[in-house]
Amino acid sequence: MRLDDEEGTELADVAAAEAEALESAIEVICQRLESGWVQSGRNVLAGGVEVTDEAGALLLTLPFATVLKNSGSS
Repeated sequence: MRLDDEEGTELADVAAAEAEALESAIEVICQRLESGWVQSGRNVLAGGVEVTDEAGALLLTLPFATVLKNSGSS
């Protein structure tokens, strides 16, 4: 499933975009858990967040699986 943010958010730099992507990824993972993806056998960690610039060029991709993998390494 793909959800596009048509309005977008203007951010200062790539680091700010990464932080915003991380927050969005966590929100989606939580929504999937709350809606019973695990119980239905669906992969909660399938997919990820893609960040593009105003022209649509891909700046970064943050896979959902990476979010959880790296959350314990701080």
